Amino acid sequence: MGFRKLTPQTNVPTKRGSSLESLLHSEHIVTIEKMSIGGDGVARIPVLNRTVVVFVPKSAPQDEVKIKISQAEKTFLFGEIVEIIKPSPFRREPPCPVANECGGCSWQHFTEAEQINQKEI
Repeated sequence: MGFRKLTPQTNVPTKRGSSLESLLHSEHIVTIEKMSIGGDGVARIPVLNRTVVVFVPKSAPQDEVKIKISQAEKTFLFGEIVEIIKPSPFRREPPCPVANECGGCSWQHFTEAEQINQKEI
């Protein structure tokens, strides 16, 4: 069994030499900047000498969340919410009682006014 190089930022073993794959399962605290077209929140984390976009499902603009990196692509990451540290002022309980199970409406967890604002950005 060989040794794998550890990245200095995360102390996570690298895989196939990809700095982003080395972030899999690492945890980070981020603030959601805005929403993406697909409905995920957009945050950024520092990686070596640059920042990398992380898409975070079920987040709201201005949420401060602890995330765990769940998927690494070539130039971006996906993260899952582990904890909502400071909820967005726009966050609310979805008005639809099955919104969390259905998945058909990805923005019901924040206000209509902010949904419109995010679509105009």
